[in-house]
Parts: sequence; structure tokens; C-alpha cells
Amino acid sequence: MYGNFTIEWEVFSALDCDITTVAFETSSITTTEIDISSDPLISTQLDTSTSTSQNQTVTTTTNPYFVSNCNSSGIGPNCNISTDACTMSHPCQNDASCFPNNTLPLYYTCNCIYGYTGYDCQNDERPCKENTCWNNGSCSEVNMTNFRCDCVEGYSGINCQLVIDDCSNITCQNNGFCVSLVNSWRCECLDDSMYDGAYCQYKSQSLVIKEWVAKSFGFVAIGAIITVCLFVIIMDILRYFFKIDPVYENEKKRKAKHQLQNPGKQKPVQIQSKPIALRFQYVQ
Repeated sequence: MYGNFTIEWEVFSALDCDITTVAFETSSITTTEIDISSDPLISTQLDTSTSTSQNQTVTTTTNPYFVSNCNSSGIGPNCNISTDACTMSHPCQNDASCFPNNTLPLYYTCNCIYGYTGYDCQNDERPCKENTCWNNGSCSEVNMTNFRCDCVEGYSGINCQLVIDDCSNITCQNNGFCVSLVNSWRCECLDDSMYDGAYCQYKSQSLVIKEWVAKSFGFVAIGAIITVCLFVIIMDILRYFFKIDPVYENEKKRKAKHQLQNPGKQKPVQIQSKPIALRFQYVQ
């Protein structure tokens, strides 16, 4: 039969932070010897012996959770950690200085730098902050509450938030429109294939030809209308003021020419019938 066991215990010291561990290891071995004679049924002898060995190990370690007898200014295994609130929690913000003071409720006080207020210096009261002036403008403090932004070229406003309108004095031609840029401007043409130039003042050759053809058709139509109107006016003047009817004269000439060309054919004479008035009278 075989068997092993280990016993360990820790010894604490009231004056230091060391722990002594003592371990005993015990093992036992049991040996049985059997002798059998020539006749196993006649003689049987059992011999049993037991041997035991014991080893002792002593180990010394340091317990990290052991609280030593430190004074009020330090804690930890070596009493080297400060117990004041400034060192343990760093409560003061925005680069303020912290001073321990056990007479106060929070056991510390903060000395704020310029522009910050609050018990922990958490309030930023500076007139010029990181985002006060926009678009790379520089901020200058006038007094404790007011500021002034020096804007870069192309921007204006209290916080340099406005882009200066450079299109106020720019006129784009041919229905183009002006786009204000930072310290610059640009004319956007109605159609890049038809107009070009800084002010969209240049026309393409195809557009010039189209405009010339359109104007030509317009001139022809206007001329035709004017001619018709003049013809009607002249005809009315000849007929009503000078008693000349060119249309009637031409018709007479046409009939005379027709009669000369066809002398055998005479126009039948039409007998005009006179109207007859009838009167009926009743006689009794």
C-alpha cells in the first residue's frame, strides 16, 4: 500500500510583512514478502514491513495584502504611499495646483490658473477659448469678459464666421452667375460648350452661327410683314383718294383682251325686265 500527504501552514509576524510557510511532506511505503515452500498447502509465511520518510520545507514570502503599522502620512506594505487627497485622486483640473488641507470637508483646495473657476477649477471663464475665432482667426482679450477676433483675409464677422462676398461688384455676362470664393470669385457660365471667359463674355463659333441664322430669319419675316402692310395701304390710298382702282383696271384690260382673241363669241344681251305693280280692288 502506498500513500503521500503534505501539510502546510503560514506564520504571520505582527511587526513585519513577511510570511513564513512551513511544509511537511510524508510518504509511506508498505512491503509484503511471501515465501512458499515446496508444498504450498503445508507452510505459508507472511512478512510485512513498513517504511516512512518525512521532509520539512520552510519558505518565506511577502504578503501584498498585509497592513503594517504605518503612521498617518503613508500606507502600503512599505508605508511609502501618501494618504493626502491630492496625491491619491488628483482632483484639480486644467493645470491647477492642489494643496492638502485636513480642515476642509474634501481635505484639499485648488489654486486655479487665470480664466478658470470652480472648486476643482472645472469652469472655463476665459474670453478667448480654442474655438472662439473661426477660420484661423486670432483671438485677443479686450478685458475679463470681452474679446476681439482678427480675421484672415477673406473672412469677417465677430467670430470670423462669414465669407466676404467678392461677387458684389462682379457682373457675369450671358446669364452666368458669380460664385464667391475665399478672397476670390468665379463666373459659372450657363453652358461651358457655348460660353467662355472670366466673365462668360466669349461665345463659341457654333453659337454665333446659330444666332446669325436666327436673326436672318427674323429680318426676312419682319420685311415680309412690312411689305404686305405697305401694299394694302397704297392700294387704299389709290382707290379712295385718287379714284384709281388697279384691280378694276386690270380686270377691264383682261376682258378686252379676251374679246379681241375670241371675236365670234359675243356675250348674250340680257333684257332687263321692268317691275310691274298690280293693284286689286274689290267691288260690291
